[in-house]
Amino acid sequence: MSDAGVPRVVVAHLTDEELDVLTDGCDDVVSRPHLSVLEHEERAAARRAAARSLTARGLLPAEGSGPDGEATSLGSVLSVRAGAPEVVVLHRRVGETSLTRYLFVLDPVVVCEDLTEGGVHTLSVVEAKDREALGVEFLVPPDAAPAPERTSWQVPGGTAAADLLATLGHPVVLAESVQLHTDRPPPPALLLALGPSGCYVLEARDDTGWTVQPGSPSQVAHRATARAPGAHG
Repeated sequence: MSDAGVPRVVVAHLTDEELDVLTDGCDDVVSRPHLSVLEHEERAAARRAAARSLTARGLLPAEGSGPDGEATSLGSVLSVRAGAPEVVVLHRRVGETSLTRYLFVLDPVVVCEDLTEGGVHTLSVVEAKDREALGVEFLVPPDAAPAPERTSWQVPGGTAAADLLATLGHPVVLAESVQLHTDRPPPPALLLALGPSGCYVLEARDDTGWTVQPGSPSQVAHRATARAPGAHG
């Protein structure tokens, strides 16, 4: 996507099963696209193999030994990930390829977790002030342009997907964004459309239709990642 080049420290690349071992199989907001489709016995075997791999790489201490520096760094990142009071979930589709980005916000840092369709998780650490830049980087294609319209409009429920995409100028990136907080129920997800014909935020209405809000690429990314009113930090 964008060449924003957000400064970050990449901590680890992990498979579904490796992450599952490191988090003791805890359910969290992050999906496990590869591990979740395995049968029970296959899943158990995958976790055993993952534990061996993590131990060999020094990311999981062997019995009787202490963690090394790399394992300690990963442990700190996983602690932030588990304790973050706010998580921004961005899911984008470009053509036939999809990718999900989770932003675990615990000021003054964000743990950024990128998840592929094949179940590979890339964990990195970014300064919390760069949260919006992470959205621009993830969502905005190089040829994105501001929407030509200036005012919002309504799309009725039941509108065919092809008709909606045509109305939005056949966007390059289709995405979904939701902000999760430990102290409140999640708000409705936002749908995002970005491309050379314009950028838009779509909000669901009670009657199953949509309110379409045009904007610039940066405005759309801001709506997807901005701190919610009343959030701490």
